[in-house]
Amino acid sequence: MVSSIMEVGRPAQNLQLPMARVHRSQVFRQELTDRSPWQELTDPKANRMKSDRRHELEQNVLADRLGAGIESVQSFLPTAIGAIVVVTVLALGWGLYSSSSQRKASAAWTDYYFNLEAGDADAFADIAEKYDGSVAGAWALQTAGNGYLENGLQTLYVNKADGEALIQKAIDEFSKLESQSDPVLRSKALLGLAQAYESLGEIDKAAGYYDRVAKSTTQPRLISKANERIAFLNSQPGKEFYAWFKSYAPKPGAAITLPENFLNPPTTPDIEFSVPGDTSGSPPTDGSGANLPVLDPEDLPKIPDVAEPQGELELTPPADGVADETSVDTSSGE
Repeated sequence: MVSSIMEVGRPAQNLQLPMARVHRSQVFRQELTDRSPWQELTDPKANRMKSDRRHELEQNVLADRLGAGIESVQSFLPTAIGAIVVVTVLALGWGLYSSSSQRKASAAWTDYYFNLEAGDADAFADIAEKYDGSVAGAWALQTAGNGYLENGLQTLYVNKADGEALIQKAIDEFSKLESQSDPVLRSKALLGLAQAYESLGEIDKAAGYYDRVAKSTTQPRLISKANERIAFLNSQPGKEFYAWFKSYAPKPGAAITLPENFLNPPTTPDIEFSVPGDTSGSPPTDGSGANLPVLDPEDLPKIPDVAEPQGELELTPPADGVADETSVDTSSGE
């Protein structure tokens, strides 16, 4: 009985199973329909929602990128600002320095040319010290050296100690220009040193500087003159003359009656910077190195001529340093 009842109930359960499967299938289809691209394309509300969402996402991406960019800029912004400040300060500093240098150069050349007429060696030495390192300062050194040398040569005939002191001042000034980058100034300084040492009777040093003059120029005439001077200093007459002159001691007030060739040491260098009609020998006024002076071979001292004496002539002066009056033909044999 019981088994028959259970058998009767089985068909009912079997009927419920297909119904459940149908329901699940319908739900699945509905879900598929809800997710259908066609519905998304045809439903305006869905389109607006997706557009808004897409716009929101784009804004978020843009904001993220901007944020990253700002952070990146902020990381090196102090460095960039510092670099800009440094460049600005350097530019302003260079402008001020250039302006100051131009004013200083102008003042140096003004002082230089105002002192040319007076020709005061001490004044040029002061200018050289005041404007040390400038082009005008270098020219002032050279001019001061020439002035001391000229004054020293003149003073040698009156007071030998004072004359030698002035020539030593000339040597000090010229020596400061030995390493000068300007070849013209360097050549003039070497020439001045050669003449100064020759005036002091130090012929070995003088010959050495004349040799440097010859090697520091490409001008044939100047090379020839310098070599000619070296030849005289190394000759026997030259050695005898300067051996005597080195020991010569003039007495104040005493008449000097020695022959002319024995009386004069080498002539002073010409301190003029140009010859008539030539402006290339003028010192530069703008510091650019233009219009540099040309070393004139005529600046070289003339070789003293030892004239043939009329009769016998003793080259060595008397012991008291004052020679007897002697009549000698002093005509130049050069």
